[in-house]
Amino acid sequence: MKQIVGYIVANGAYTNEDLREENVQVFAQLVRNFGEASVVEEVLESLSSFLLAV
Repeated sequence: MKQIVGYIVANGAYTNEDLREENVQVFAQLVRNFGEASVVEEVLESLSSFLLAV
C-alpha cells in the first residue's frame, strides 16, 4: 500500500493499467481482495482523490 500511495503522490493518480505494469502481483492480490478489476479501479480512483485533496 505504501508503494501505491507514493506513486499517487508522485504521479497524481494510479490506474489498473499502471498497477499491472508496475506490479502485477499486487494487482492480482487487490483483485482477489475486492472481487473484480473494476472495483480495484474505483478504489484507486477514490484513494487518489483523497490523497490529492489532503
